[in-house]
Amino acid sequence: MIVQEESRKENLLSAGVTSQFIDAIDRLEELGEIQYQIQKPESAYWYLPSIENEYEILRGFDITPICDGSNGDSFYVLLSKPDERKFVYFELEADEIYNDFGGSFQLLLAHIIIDLMDFSEEQSIEDITKFADGLGLLKAKEVINTVSALDEDTDIEKWEVNVLPAIIGGTLNK
Repeated sequence: MIVQEESRKENLLSAGVTSQFIDAIDRLEELGEIQYQIQKPESAYWYLPSIENEYEILRGFDITPICDGSNGDSFYVLLSKPDERKFVYFELEADEIYNDFGGSFQLLLAHIIIDLMDFSEEQSIEDITKFADGLGLLKAKEVINTVSALDEDTDIEKWEVNVLPAIIGGTLNK
């Protein structure tokens, strides 16, 4: 079942999503380049009802849209049922979870900020840190300083799985 828009904010807050992030989703145009990484969950509310019973990864879960990915064909959602709650990222046309952040919104938020760092070459580390902190990333400075110091040959996906959870806390499932 798709959690209705009227219940979305309350459901996300109870799962640990920061109010700053939820509020930012409603004013992305004011926030600069992040609007090219994530969007309001409009496509999620359009597409997910038609695929929720067809995608094995979604079956049996209540689905709370967090935000859409950059092209409106990928989604960050909270999947929940009585004994399980996890934040995930997936795309249309593929019945697989690309990123499973477990029960940690902080890992999902760090992932979005790391993608923004890769996309945004004009913003300083200090600006990105301030922005991430403003969205509620608890260890923004440590995450961003560590990522910015990585060798350019570092496999960032492996780093997110193996190192990021130790910085933030939580478990990233692959």
